[in-house]
Amino acid sequence: TAALVATTVATSVASARGQRKAANFATKQGARQAADSLERGEEAVTDYRTDLAQIAGRQRAVMAANGVDATVGSAAAIARDTARIGELDVARIRENARREAVGLRQSSELTARGLRAGANASLAQAGATLLTAGIDAWGSYSARKGLTLPRLSAPGRTSSVAGNPYAGVRP
Repeated sequence: TAALVATTVATSVASARGQRKAANFATKQGARQAADSLERGEEAVTDYRTDLAQIAGRQRAVMAANGVDATVGSAAAIARDTARIGELDVARIRENARREAVGLRQSSELTARGLRAGANASLAQAGATLLTAGIDAWGSYSARKGLTLPRLSAPGRTSSVAGNPYAGVRP
């Protein structure tokens, strides 16, 4: 019996340790994935700005080929609109990367919380096993030695559980 209790407790404790390690890994992995998301977002911004510069260059080239001064009037307004829309798109790209990063962090944190809860449950199971084993051992010992617990209930009061030596005992 003692070997079974020791094995059960050791298994529960080992499980808790493993779950805590997995929780720490999940948290670190989520942070790495979030950082990667933000980095990819910045790479996308750089690529988009390169494309945007090419578009603006083509616009200027077409205007110049048609003899239009790109610095005044409607041509200048087109250039300003292209730049303004480009900056809005850059902000959208960054915001999407930020949202993805937040989602990755939250997902990994939820996973880590679940693992930590499992670790706590494993440790509680180990404690319950030890407590139950102690109670069982006391029961066996006291039965062999003829020991009984004193009644702590009020005089004349009966237990609702017949035959239970612990009935009426208050902690």
